[in-house]
Amino acid sequence: MNATIPITGCLDISQPQRISSRHSHATARGLALFLGCLFLVAFIAQFVNPAVDLTIWWLDLRALPPASVRVLDVVAGISFLAWGSLRKPTVTLSWLVAAVATLSTMVALVNGVVVVGLFLTGKVEGGFPFPLSFLIALAFGAIARVACLPRLQCGGRPAEIFATAIACLGLFPVFQAYCLGWTNYQRPADVAVVFGARAYADGKPSEALADRVRRACDLYRDGTVKTLYFSGGPGDGAVHETESMRRMAIGLGVPATAIVADLSGLNTEATVRHSLDYAQSIHASRLLAVSEFYHLPRIKLCYQFHGAEILTVPAIPQNSQRAWPFFSVGREIPAF
Repeated sequence: MNATIPITGCLDISQPQRISSRHSHATARGLALFLGCLFLVAFIAQFVNPAVDLTIWWLDLRALPPASVRVLDVVAGISFLAWGSLRKPTVTLSWLVAAVATLSTMVALVNGVVVVGLFLTGKVEGGFPFPLSFLIALAFGAIARVACLPRLQCGGRPAEIFATAIACLGLFPVFQAYCLGWTNYQRPADVAVVFGARAYADGKPSEALADRVRRACDLYRDGTVKTLYFSGGPGDGAVHETESMRRMAIGLGVPATAIVADLSGLNTEATVRHSLDYAQSIHASRLLAVSEFYHLPRIKLCYQFHGAEILTVPAIPQNSQRAWPFFSVGREIPAF
């Protein structure tokens, strides 16, 4: 009796192969759920603020007309979510997802090559050796691989699918922190915006605050910026965070006339709003943001929601143990 291949369902393969296929399918569908949500969030954000392009956080499509990017957002968002959540995706849906994922893979690879080119030419300095775009390309590639072979799709338990999506939700800000946050986009600018951190009761800056101020002072001394904009809130004692920053900067050779203090920078959002108001008042054309690497992606995102682009410069920790602050990075996940 001749063996036959079933018309629907999985191919008749061995149990280990079936388990492997099931896991790869669950992973691909979980990635699709996560990326589908990102695409739809980017599409919805356009209605909140037309100047906001969230798609750039995973695919740089600035060479395309904005309308084309919005079409991709909605098509990719709906198809990825449907393919990731339906128990038995149709062949047509699978082919659509495969096409979009393949196109996105190619775009992400091009983005990664561009980033590598920027590193090699010295236009940006990176502390993390692997562009995030290559990781994004791997994710889209995994989706395309499974989606383009619908007859090999062996389902995947819903728990595995959603666990993958939740894991991606947590890992995405972490990869943003280490890949984007450690990248130095230093350029000549009018103002360096330095975000506050803890100042002790005796007025001394914490290690995090001292690292930020020290980095900003380097930018001033080498002529990169003309003004240091210190923003923060109350310290542990009578000395305000910005006063602690000002004292340290003057001690490092920055004249008081080059320092502007924002005493109401109680959080990232407030500092962003106040610094943009100040930049507008002096007709500044470019700002640099200085903070810890893990903080910089959220800072950039906040400026983006206010319709402004900012270049980020990571503070260099004097204490080598602070180069991998797992607690602070973990705290940035819900904040981002």
